[in-house]
Amino acid sequence: MARKSAARLTLEVQAETLGLQYPANISNKKLAALIAEAAEANQAAQEAGPGLTELTTPAPAPGAGDEPDGLKVTGPKQGRWRAGLYFTREARVLRLADLTDQEVTALDGDLKLDVVRCHVDQDD
Repeated sequence: MARKSAARLTLEVQAETLGLQYPANISNKKLAALIAEAAEANQAAQEAGPGLTELTTPAPAPGAGDEPDGLKVTGPKQGRWRAGLYFTREARVLRLADLTDQEVTALDGDLKLDVVRCHVDQDD
């Protein structure tokens, strides 16, 4: 296995600091461009100030509490079993009250599932 150059190690540290995910075989040139783009986006967000959060954060649903009471889970194309439940590309909404802490942890920790906290309608 080839040793990484000092330039490559520096790029990887910068990418990690920015929280970037990238393929291991990405070229230094492309990684540098990705880092520059992320740094520029972070700079723009800082210059915009706290008001940007107000614009990008959706308002809670009418009558919804502050805390989400459900999970919206989407699985991979081929489907996936987790916590005794089967997930496909079609999003599935689950009430947190119907899940154990271990099930929620298993769902949240599965990298092949897209898990988003949400508010569950009373009709669901």
